[in-house]
Amino acid sequence: MALDFYEVSDKAQKEILFSLNDSDMGVLEPVFKELRRLTGISIDQYGKSRISQGHLELIGKLIADLLNTSTNNTPQLQKFRDLFQNVYSDVIAIGD
Repeated sequence: MALDFYEVSDKAQKEILFSLNDSDMGVLEPVFKELRRLTGISIDQYGKSRISQGHLELIGKLIADLLNTSTNNTPQLQKFRDLFQNVYSDVIAIGD
């Protein structure tokens, strides 16, 4: 299973910004749970979610917070923080 991220303006979903696989989703699970608690937005491998620029910034902050408290998966978390912080438009996440 993968979760693909596209710019909302890419209506045909031809250019994937980035993808998350099962392992990635496991690492990011605490971040997505906290995002849901704070905003009500759910990001999962089976659904479709629209994520605003502000929520992307929040995801980046939540990952940074997790980096400060976690000793596991640090290189992977740093990669994800960079991915989410370098997207400058609303995105849509589509699971399969």
